[in-house]
Amino acid sequence: MPSRLGNIPTLLPWLAASRLASAALEGDVQWNELASTTLSLAAHQIVYDNRSDSLWLYGGQFGLGDDDSTDELWKFDCQTQSWSNQTVSSSAKPPAMHNHRMVYDDQHHSLWLLSYGSGESGDDLWTLQLDTLVWSKPELTTSRPPGFALQGSQARYAPAVVYDGGSRALWLHGGGWDADGNVFWDLWRLDLQSLEWNETMVNAATRPSGRRNAQLVYDSSRNALWLHGGVNPPNQLSDLWQLQIASMTWRELTFGEKPSGRHAHQLAYDSSSDALWLHGGFAGKPLNDLWKLELDTMQWRQLSFDVMPSGRWQHGMVFATASASLYLHGGFKSQSDYSRYLWKLQDVRNATDIPGQSYGLSGSAGNDNGDLPEPRPSLAEVPTEGGQSEVAAAPRTFAEDSKGLLERWKNSPWFLAILMLFESVNLVSSTIYVVEAYQRAVLTDLYVTCSDGTVLVPIFAAQCPAENAVLNGMRNCDAALAIGDVCEADAVTDGSKNCDTSNTLQNCGIYDVYRRTSTCGACGTLAHLLWVSAAASLFCTVGWTCRFYTKRLELCFVSVRPRLRRQHHFLYALLGSWLLLATGIGLFMEGGIVVLLMAVVCPMAAWLLWLFALVIIVHDPTAEEEVFHQVQQSAALELPLFNVLVAFLMEEKDIRQLNQFRLPLQQGLRIFEDLPECMIGAVDLLFFGGSWFTALGIGMSLLMITLQLSMAVSANVLQQARLIARPRHRRQIDRE
Repeated sequence: MPSRLGNIPTLLPWLAASRLASAALEGDVQWNELASTTLSLAAHQIVYDNRSDSLWLYGGQFGLGDDDSTDELWKFDCQTQSWSNQTVSSSAKPPAMHNHRMVYDDQHHSLWLLSYGSGESGDDLWTLQLDTLVWSKPELTTSRPPGFALQGSQARYAPAVVYDGGSRALWLHGGGWDADGNVFWDLWRLDLQSLEWNETMVNAATRPSGRRNAQLVYDSSRNALWLHGGVNPPNQLSDLWQLQIASMTWRELTFGEKPSGRHAHQLAYDSSSDALWLHGGFAGKPLNDLWKLELDTMQWRQLSFDVMPSGRWQHGMVFATASASLYLHGGFKSQSDYSRYLWKLQDVRNATDIPGQSYGLSGSAGNDNGDLPEPRPSLAEVPTEGGQSEVAAAPRTFAEDSKGLLERWKNSPWFLAILMLFESVNLVSSTIYVVEAYQRAVLTDLYVTCSDGTVLVPIFAAQCPAENAVLNGMRNCDAALAIGDVCEADAVTDGSKNCDTSNTLQNCGIYDVYRRTSTCGACGTLAHLLWVSAAASLFCTVGWTCRFYTKRLELCFVSVRPRLRRQHHFLYALLGSWLLLATGIGLFMEGGIVVLLMAVVCPMAAWLLWLFALVIIVHDPTAEEEVFHQVQQSAALELPLFNVLVAFLMEEKDIRQLNQFRLPLQQGLRIFEDLPECMIGAVDLLFFGGSWFTALGIGMSLLMITLQLSMAVSANVLQQARLIARPRHRRQIDRE
């Protein structure tokens, strides 16, 4: 196929857009919704077992009542993609609980559970041997950290806990301890061999502040801990700290752009690409953003997907080493709405291919001691009070300034408003072309070809001269006429004249009036083929857009997917019926009323699309399983004029995410709408000389293709310029 198409210039935009669309639609890195648990859960715990490539889930909250906690133990097999409720072999087991903490001990293939007063008995430490499914309650040899084995207002709650595989220990930081918002700032270590708790002593001037609902992860490659976020009422924290375990020193990293302050989010260490993954949390509202921090470059990157888990907090997220994937489960979507679904982001090693926005530093990998990467010579690290290390920005290059300008323009409300206005005009112009091309095809049946190759084309009633005297004095069509002259052909011809007309047209009262042109006189079949092709393109355009939204609605509302599919099949049946109706009217009906019928039927496809978008916009998702605000935003951009208002009211961050969400839709529209219009228009210009509706269709299609391809080409050129100008970035850019 490439060899056959390579020499056709008009197909180059299609080839580029097709490749982009295939990459967007068939990429390996995407969120997939998997099997659900029986209960909708939040404030539960989920860990990854690398020996059996499975997930373990314990406890959680499924209601607002005091007793709405569970003591169920679940296992998810990552190979078979199935959940199973596990029956333990021991009579003694932890009570039902939520807001607890649980870690996986890979050396002993066991689970360790910290309840810190969330259970009914106040017991705080349990372990489960996974080979035998036997719970036991180990006896500690030292006193517990403050707030353990207590209940009520003085119990420590929501600390950050992580397993240290290097020394087989648990680390615990902070937590809340009363209803007034007071929080702990202490750091404790539990040796799982000796079962001893020890408080670590660090410099108070260089430690993180007190907090609860923060996230703590262990970095095996650096033998370090990473602490992020949390809440120190009323402040939502966004700081990132690293603890070097060997020296027991904290260090804060600051960035120009980073994830916003939040608590009850999730943070996971990715050993396959040496990165941290951050998702969701709460900061006045549920968050659903996904961030990746490349630890070798210390650069935050916010990633966007067509379909993502909805905003949530107090959920579970783990990194599965066997498949290099992220698993995300449950969580609060609102104070009374929990999720029971499991999501998978597969093979995140290819995450540099995901569209997103990068912030922060770019530098070399860490040194031999596992410390953070040193800034490159063009960056200056400025010590600040409290032991923080703030990185001063390097002088920006032309490529960086251009890239920033390109991003700001692409994500600006003005550009989005103009783009969506053009999209609406493009769809309307496609509809107009079908009607006008059909009307011209009907006229081709009345064309008269003269002996010199010129053609007599009947004029429209609106073009008829107003005065009968003018009509009476009009030249006969069998005389020598110049191109563009109007003639009257009401006389009966004997076949000896150069234009053999009939006297039955009567398009201007009782007169038969033609205009002499150089258009194609024997192209009636081609004219009909053009309008049928234009109608098929319009059908594919509307069908592709509807398909884009139906697929995303089915992913959003999994619980009612069968009913949605029935409704969507009905929608597709309506589109198919429209195409059959338009084709049947055009090919099998005759008479002046046919053109009027086509003028009514053709716009129905666009009206059907707009009605479908309106249904999505006005739908209230509060009672559904998954929110679909991004789908609603995108659907609002389909409505003419209203899309301009919506675009102007959107923020740059939302536009960036929406652009990534709509990327497959936009690329498909270039293939199904604009490429056929350009090809049909080229044939129209070649054989019929074109017309105003041909110029409108070609112009809008070329404009939309140019806008999209120019953005892609500009981004690639800037990236290559940056690669050449900065060879030290080659490793990062090669991955991208």
